[in-house]
Amino acid sequence: MDHALGIGKQWNLLYAPILLGDRENLLEKIRPCDISKLEFKIDENVYADKKYANLILQLFFKIHEARYMLYWFQPSKVRWQEHKNKMQEIENAKQELEKRTLDFVATGEQQSDAGHVLKGSFGKGEYNGEKYVDSWISGWFSYLLERKGKKNVALRMRFTAEDSYRKCTISINGKVFKENFSPVPQNGERSFFEIEMPIPESFLTESDEVVVKFEADKGTPNPGLYYLRLVEDK
Repeated sequence: MDHALGIGKQWNLLYAPILLGDRENLLEKIRPCDISKLEFKIDENVYADKKYANLILQLFFKIHEARYMLYWFQPSKVRWQEHKNKMQEIENAKQELEKRTLDFVATGEQQSDAGHVLKGSFGKGEYNGEKYVDSWISGWFSYLLERKGKKNVALRMRFTAEDSYRKCTISINGKVFKENFSPVPQNGERSFFEIEMPIPESFLTESDEVVVKFEADKGTPNPGLYYLRLVEDK
C-alpha cells in the first residue's frame, strides 16, 4: 500500500528523500545516533537514493531558518518506479514550460505585481495555498508583460474550477481578445488548471509591451487569476 505522507512546498519530490517500504515496519528502521541530543538516523536500505543515508533527524526547534521536512513521501517498493516516472514527466513538462516562458507574473505577490504594473480596482487573496488577484462585479485589473521581440506568442493562465461560474472580458493592448470568458476546466479538473490561448499577431504592437486586461462581467466577479504567463506559442 502506498502512503503519501506529504512534502513541504519547498521540496521537489525528485530531489527529496524518499522512504520505501511498508509504513507498519518503518519505525523499526529508525535508530538513535546520539541519544543525548535526541538525534536519529534511518536505515540506509529504506532510502530510494542512498545519498541520504547519513541524514540526521533532529528536533524541530533546533533547525529553524533551515531546510527541513516534517512529512515524507513513502510509497511501497513495488509502486515507487511508477511514482518516479510520473514525477519525472511532471518535472520535464515544468522545465519545458520554463523554456517557453517569455514573461511570468506571480499574481498576488507584491514584487511581481509591482514589476508588472498591476492596475485596476482589484482584490488579492489566497486559496489552497496559492495567491490570486481578482476584482468584484464590473471591476478590472491589468498587467504589463514583455514579449522580448517574439511574435508567435500565447497567453497562459492558471485558474481554479471553483471560479468556473465567473465571467470576464480579456483585452490585449486595448483590443477585445475574449469576451464572456469563463475558466472552465477541459479535462474534468476539480481544483487548479491552466488555459493557454495563442495571441494573433494583429493584437501586438510595435512595442514589446503586452498589456493584458481582465474586466469582470456585470453579473459576476472576475475569475481569480493564480498566475499569468506570456509564452512562445507551440
